[in-house]
Amino acid sequence: MRDAASRQGPPGPARVVRELTRHHDGSLHDTTAHRPVSLGELADDVRAGATFRARDAATNRDCTYQVLATVLAGALSWIPAPLGHGAVPSATIATLLAPERS
Repeated sequence: MRDAASRQGPPGPARVVRELTRHHDGSLHDTTAHRPVSLGELADDVRAGATFRARDAATNRDCTYQVLATVLAGALSWIPAPLGHGAVPSATIATLLAPERS
């Protein structure tokens, strides 16, 4: 039986993971390029298939999923609701996708 690595085929080009820091005000900073990153720019990158990893500036904890939820909520906020249904506010989507606090 072949293992998972042998079924994947030859490796492709290495995918660059964009490293971001999220500050207390929600702003994002690219730690490699040393510049701010807008949610719109990050959304464009995600649409293009780019990957990123985000860390909270104060705690250094991973917050990639929270940032992705914010990007998705922003992208979904312009989509019109189907006839007869109310739109789900983007804040609700972000809340639903946020990790549980223990």
